Amino acid sequence: LCAHAAAIVALCPLLSPASLLAACAAGVLSLFSASAPLRCLRRRSLPPWAGSPSLVAPLTSTSTSSPRVAILCHAPDDGGHRHVSALVVVDARTLTVLHTAFHGTLSVATPRAIAVCGCGDEAVSVVLADVEGRAQVVPVAKGVAAEGDSLRRLSVSSMSSVASAEMADGRVEAVALSHDGKVVALVLKTRCLLKCVAEGVVLGEMSLLGTPLCKDDKGEENGCSIGGFFLRGEEWNACAPDNGIVVRSLVLW
Repeated sequence: LCAHAAAIVALCPLLSPASLLAACAAGVLSLFSASAPLRCLRRRSLPPWAGSPSLVAPLTSTSTSSPRVAILCHAPDDGGHRHVSALVVVDARTLTVLHTAFHGTLSVATPRAIAVCGCGDEAVSVVLADVEGRAQVVPVAKGVAAEGDSLRRLSVSSMSSVASAEMADGRVEAVALSHDGKVVALVLKTRCLLKCVAEGVVLGEMSLLGTPLCKDDKGEENGCSIGGFFLRGEEWNACAPDNGIVVRSLVLW
C-alpha cells in the first residue's frame, strides 16, 4: 500500500463493503477496495487531539449499511510525560468520527491487542489487553463515553502467575485476544500462555521449543515470534455446542 507518507500501523479488513482500512502513524485513514487492482477509495485524517492510531477493530452491528470501526489512538500530553489515549468510533464508509468512547489515561499499560465483545448496537464493548495480559473494557455505545478511570474494567491485579512466567522467558513478544475478548494469549520466547481475561488466571501453556518459532532448545536469541491471532470459531468449526466445550485455534508467526 503506497497511499501513506507515514508508516502503516494497523490494517482492518471489512466485509461490508469488501474493503481494507489502513491507518498510518500520522493519523491518516485510507479505505482501499478489496478487489484487484487495489485502489484507494477514500482518505481522511483523524482529529489532531486523537493522536496517532495504534489498533483498529471492526464493530459488530445489526445494520450492514453502516459499518463502523473502533480505533485506539495515543498522544502525549502537554508535559510530554503522561500518555493520553482516545478510543474513537469511525464510520467505515466515510471515515468520519461518529463519537468518542474514551478519552484519558488507560488503567493498563499501552495495549497490544484489541477485541470486540457483545452483540447489537447498544451492547458492544471493546477489550484492550497489554503485554502483561491485563485488560480494560470500554463500552462503545453512543452516549456512554467515559473519561479517565471512570469506566468499568476487568480484573487487572491477579497477575502473579503471568508475571513470574514472563520474567523467566524475557519479554512478551506478542499479544492476541480471542474475538469475544475472553481469552488472551501471551507469546513469549519459548512458550505461549493462555489467560482468562475476566478472572486473571492462566488457562494453559504451549511450549514453542523445537518449533520454527523457537529453533534453539535453550530458547536463546533464535526465537522470532512477532504476532498472532485467533481464528474465528464459526469459520473453522471451533465450537462444539453439544458438550459446551469451545475449542479455539491460535495462529502464531
